[in-house]
Amino acid sequence: MRLTIRDHRRHFNRQTHAYAEYRAFACLAGHGQSVAGVTVTLTRAAAADEAGRCAISVTFTSGEVVGARAAGSHIYAAIDRAVRRLARRAALSE
Repeated sequence: MRLTIRDHRRHFNRQTHAYAEYRAFACLAGHGQSVAGVTVTLTRAAAADEAGRCAISVTFTSGEVVGARAAGSHIYAAIDRAVRRLARRAALSE
């Protein structure tokens, strides 16, 4: 499984990147060999009531792509929400 973290403007530190990587990997570990790649994109939110946004895109070896997005008052909250949504969608794709 190839996992990429995108943070184009480097708004978030390496600890945040590591957290996003860990959460995405833990969510998809059960899918093992069927996951070809994962991209987690972190962005700072424009809205005053949101600190950040997280988008996760998973490409399976079958070619199917499943994704999830979320925003939160803290980037960690956005990551957690996106991972929960992804877990539900990945389970549906099996």
